[in-house]
Amino acid sequence: MSFQKSRRHAREAALKMLYLWEVGQTSPQQAVGAYFREHDPKAAEDVKAFASELVFGTSNERAALDAALEPHVQGWRIERLAVLDRMILRMALWEMQHHPETAPAVIINEEMELARTFTSEDAVKFINGVLDAAKNSK
Repeated sequence: MSFQKSRRHAREAALKMLYLWEVGQTSPQQAVGAYFREHDPKAAEDVKAFASELVFGTSNERAALDAALEPHVQGWRIERLAVLDRMILRMALWEMQHHPETAPAVIINEEMELARTFTSEDAVKFINGVLDAAKNSK
């Protein structure tokens, strides 16, 4: 599997784990373990490692990520956003902050693909706008 495809696989897995963490009210460790055990037991080690990093980083820094995103979700509070939209925004911002070797445009594009797959076209536009604004305010 190419590096790009393994990163995409990891981001999608991480989004599902973050959803389980938030909605299922499990710990990040439980979400990661359950996901790979039940849904993707044959995932490559690089996928497991990057997905886990995204989940633990995003969940550990939730308050700071929300504070950084809040000014860019005009007219909304983070906790009022759709769960998947909120998870996508947090995960993308965390990756932009902690993986400067990956261009923000690449991260935003990948997150927009997740939004296209799991949410709505309106959400894609919203997420793009919020992440672009957040990227430019660093």
